[in-house]
Formats: sequence, C-alpha cells, structure tokens
Amino acid sequence: MLDEYKGITTALTTPFAEDGSVDAEAFERQIEFQIQSGVSALLVSGGTGEYVGMSADQRVEAIACAHRVAAGRVPVMAGVLEAGFSDAIQEGLRAKDAGADSLLVITPYYTVCSQENLFEYYAEYSKQLDMPIFLYDIPYKTYIQLSPAVAEKLVDQCPHIVGIKECTSDLSIAVDTLNRLHGKSIFLSGEEFLVPAELMLGADGAVMASANVVPQVWVDLYQSIAGGDYQQARSNFAGYFQLFKHIFQEPNPVPLKYLMQQLGTDSGRMSFPLGKPSDALQQLLKDDIQRLGL
Repeated sequence: MLDEYKGITTALTTPFAEDGSVDAEAFERQIEFQIQSGVSALLVSGGTGEYVGMSADQRVEAIACAHRVAAGRVPVMAGVLEAGFSDAIQEGLRAKDAGADSLLVITPYYTVCSQENLFEYYAEYSKQLDMPIFLYDIPYKTYIQLSPAVAEKLVDQCPHIVGIKECTSDLSIAVDTLNRLHGKSIFLSGEEFLVPAELMLGADGAVMASANVVPQVWVDLYQSIAGGDYQQARSNFAGYFQLFKHIFQEPNPVPLKYLMQQLGTDSGRMSFPLGKPSDALQQLLKDDIQRLGL
C-alpha cells in the first residue's frame, strides 16, 4: 500500500458554493483532472483545502466526494489539523468513516509541547486510529519542529505511522529526517522550492499545492528525477519557478484559487475571511498564464 504514495500527491483546494457547502460537481471535476494527469494520491481538507475555514460537516463532504470519485484508483489522504488531541481523534474518526485511506496529522500547536510530548501524542493517536497515519511537520505554522529522532522513533515503534509530510524550510533537518526514515517509511516533501533537492536525495514523493494547476509538470519532474534525468528536471522546475513564487506570494490558497479561476476551473469562493489576491499579484499571475501558455 505504501508504494501508492510514491510520486506526486496533490493538496487539493476545496470549491465552496455560495451557500458554504462543498460544490460536489466542481470538486468531482478537479479530482478527475488530477487522476487523469497521473498524480499518485490526493490530499483532501489540508491547509490548501482550507481546513481551518471548514466545518466538520464540510470536511466529511469533501472526503466522501474524493473517496467516491477516486474509487480506489488513487488513495485519499485526509488532513487532521487540530490543536488538541480530543478534536484530532474525532476528526480522524470522521475522516475514516467518510472513506479516507490515510490521515495527515499535524503536530499539536498553540500550547507548544516538548519532543517527548510529541512522541506520546502521536503514539497514542496511532493506537486509537486503526489506519495509516502520516506525520505532518510544518514548523512555520505550528511553531514547533518535530525532531528527526522523534520521527524515526515513531516510525520504528508505531506500526500505523507510515510516513511524514515534511514542510520544514531547514534543508539540513529535512535531510536528517529523510536519511533516518529512508527505506522504512514514506518521506513526502511539502515545500515546492525544496522538492527537487529532496527528491534527488531520496524522498519518495511530494505533496504539492501548485499541482492543482500544473499536475503534469510535477509528475514529469518526479519521473525525470526517478529516471536520473536531473537536467530535464532542472529545466522543468526553472521554467515554472516564477509561477510557483507568485502562487505563494500571498496567503495560500488565495492566489492559487484565483489562478485556477483564470484557467477556467471552478475553484469556488474562499472561506471567510479570505478574499482575492492584490491587484498587482493578479496581474503577475495573468502574465504567468500568457508566458507559459497555460
């Protein structure tokens, strides 16, 4: 099963209808587009999916829709981005019941805990949720860094913990974690600008927000690196570098959903209070579309 996560996982945006519900028809089209583009897995209701702006019912709607459309063709990973243990358990159970194949569980935040506490948190979580669990380390959001040693200990001692999405911007920490987990769990890079380097160093894949608009670019880049064609991978990445910069120039997924709309994808409205990109960024994104022929 773990091999299914090797490659590109798209961190899906969530299209909201005007009444706040998940626009199932628009979401179905997004999901089918991703699968046809060759991605390996789908992440639903993660940060890019506006988890914190969604109700529990909306998350269930989105996960159930992805499960139905994917129909076993690719695995569906569900985000669990809760600050506290009890809520994280409840969200994990809801996601499981809705059809999620695995969970992406963020480190607890706001009340910052020790590395020992982090181990205990995930160890207990994995006991209560009988399904594959990916650790989610994103210290620039949570203000706590999951240490490489604790990540390794969790993978070694907790059978349900099968991998990590690593979003640290510190490449030395990412590589330390990658080296410790290599060959015994799945290491997924989560930072667009570090993905090529981490794939070349042995990462199993990546979870990408920008794959919502250019999934084939990321699939091709992954395959180029897997095949040892680093020059082709470099060329692909360099060509889209400015687009990736602009996608993250303002809070995610605001520029991304605007870009999707410009490309003819019904990405829905933003969850309140998110709005539109600045006028200047809108123009940059339009220029990117023209330059790249999207």
